[in-house]
Amino acid sequence: HPARQKQVDVSLDEAGWSSAVDPGTQKVYYFNKLTKETRWDHPLGGVLPPGWNSVKDKESGKVYYFHHKTRKTVWDRPK
Repeated sequence: HPARQKQVDVSLDEAGWSSAVDPGTQKVYYFNKLTKETRWDHPLGGVLPPGWNSVKDKESGKVYYFHHKTRKTVWDRPK
């Protein structure tokens, strides 16, 4: 849901966080512009459930989620 994703992005930005894609793994990671901390898990949402990874869509720049075993993709962060 794009509106919900926008809310998450605003919260990330307000907290000093941004996301980027690691060129070697193509996985999304997060970095804090203020503290210089980097991390793989979402800084405001904790670790993703087992089997899920976040990926940044090259066309839109939005993050989506991919489950390796089921091959399911979703825009909303899995719980």
